Amino acid sequence: MRGQKIKLPDWAKIIMVFVVLLGVAGGIGGVLRLAAKAETVSTTTGASTAAAVTTQEVAEASETLPDGYMTEGTYKVGTDIPAGIYLLLAESNTAYFKISPASDPNDIQANDIFPTFSYVTVKNGEYLTLVSCHAVDGNEYTPKAASKFPIGDGMYNVGRDIAAGEYLLTATSANAYYKISPDARHDEIYANDIFSSNTYIRVSKGQFLTLTDCTAVRNGD
Repeated sequence: MRGQKIKLPDWAKIIMVFVVLLGVAGGIGGVLRLAAKAETVSTTTGASTAAAVTTQEVAEASETLPDGYMTEGTYKVGTDIPAGIYLLLAESNTAYFKISPASDPNDIQANDIFPTFSYVTVKNGEYLTLVSCHAVDGNEYTPKAASKFPIGDGMYNVGRDIAAGEYLLTATSANAYYKISPDARHDEIYANDIFSSNTYIRVSKGQFLTLTDCTAVRNGD
């Protein structure tokens, strides 16, 4: 009846408290997306082994990011940001970065469009431009996608994000693509190919593997 309070029995109150506690726990779980990861990837077996340096996993830029991450803009390396390697996290499927030489911030030394995550190494005096993406320290953070099986689209640091070895790549579109680079400077390609079914590749520690429209499984895992 309107205006009359309904007295709940004790068992109903207990159920309501339990539901509230579940909701709070779910909210906390959604916030704590940056999980501490005190391990590294073995380059021989693919198994996780203890490491002296603790790294953290981080997913897309739309999720929780650590303090001190870089947003859209142009940064002068050595002045605004330190030289080194950065993990770039896409905010859209057309995220973009550009490296410009010290001689001309308008010139393009290297650039790329990426839909998920990428790595880039910059040197003192250069300029780094970010569009629709964020950046974090590439020595401190790894992409959360690297812990999934099989791995999918993105750029992976071999020996850190994934183990070295032979991988079977399976296309998820008619224009699947892979690229193996010697570093994260984006100015040299060791090997690449477009394929529509499957193919095998071998990667070594220190190289970077970029996957587009395909998945990869380490042979023997």
